[in-house]
Amino acid sequence: MALRQVVAGHALVFAGCLFVAKGVASESCQAPQRLVSALRNSTRGNIVNISGLAMNRCPELPLSGTWSGGALIFSDSPESPSMRGVLYRDATLAATTAATPNRIFVYHVNGRAMGPMTFAMVLTNLGAKTGILSVSRHGVAEPSRDYIDCGRTAFERFLNSSLGNEIAVPAGATVEIDKRFDLIRESPQDLAHGIWGYQFNQRHQITICSLFPGDDPVTVCPNLNVLARDQDHARGTFPHSDRIYRSKIGLLSSMQQVRLGGNTTADPDAQGIDRTDGSPMRLRGNYGILYRMNFVGSSSMHDFALLISPLGGAWGGVIELLRENQRRDVIRMPSQASSIESSTEAVIGGTYGLTNGAGISLRWMPCGGSSFPVRLVAVSY
Repeated sequence: MALRQVVAGHALVFAGCLFVAKGVASESCQAPQRLVSALRNSTRGNIVNISGLAMNRCPELPLSGTWSGGALIFSDSPESPSMRGVLYRDATLAATTAATPNRIFVYHVNGRAMGPMTFAMVLTNLGAKTGILSVSRHGVAEPSRDYIDCGRTAFERFLNSSLGNEIAVPAGATVEIDKRFDLIRESPQDLAHGIWGYQFNQRHQITICSLFPGDDPVTVCPNLNVLARDQDHARGTFPHSDRIYRSKIGLLSSMQQVRLGGNTTADPDAQGIDRTDGSPMRLRGNYGILYRMNFVGSSSMHDFALLISPLGGAWGGVIELLRENQRRDVIRMPSQASSIESSTEAVIGGTYGLTNGAGISLRWMPCGGSSFPVRLVAVSY
């Protein structure tokens, strides 16, 4: 199974931005000296040993979360098609705005026993006037059987991408959203994965298809039959593509934690609709949702670090950090491998210090191929 939907526990441990009032942290949540030494002597993306730390006994990090952004059009079912067909279609999409672009998340594997396949996305203008299509961000991974690395590569490229060319689409016309993606050939068991942000100023339809090499997406894709969902994966349109979190942090020598991507009160799964048949859809793991996490110092603070640690399987990802001085860092985690699997290990996202009122912002996405939920943990020292 390529896109792992909520395996009972990957833990995302971002040792870092946590609010701990004086006297709240228990003895088990003090940062041990061996961890402090490792944090001081390691760099971002490195793996550190966290065996013996009872993260689940640490106080919960209070987060205030809201949904934001345009719609998320999510296509992962059937995950491994072996024939031509429509994988997902939504003909109910309204015009977007510059402030709320929609996001497309495509994650499919060539399920044929022999022979390559291609995957394509097309947009049909359902409005009465010519519309302007603009792809604001995009990230595409090369075909591979290393699904975790594909997931984080696509997200890293999405973060580092820039605005593409505008395309005029006459009323009633159909166009390819990304011709380069449509031309990629996937061998059997290879993953086709990409993430796109786009704007279109007319009502429109998005169609995502599995094709054979040589098929013209514009003429073939809209006329194919819709393939049935498989039981283990999701497809659908979700109202929002971003999740915004805010928290004040006043760190003592301690750790706090919160689970993400596990349908908790603090971080619920996105709820949407499969527009091919009207079925309600739950996005387990919140794959494709961009987490925008803002932390502000609330008192005199110690140094702190960001870590990620898996709980129930292999995990790999990317985070983007932005300081108030506008310094931007995109960090592959881990840096020397595509993933980590043991819950006794963690990856360092960075070490920082915040003064009263200073802040740091983090952007992160549950990447395809990795298991969730994850645990966000703050460690100060």
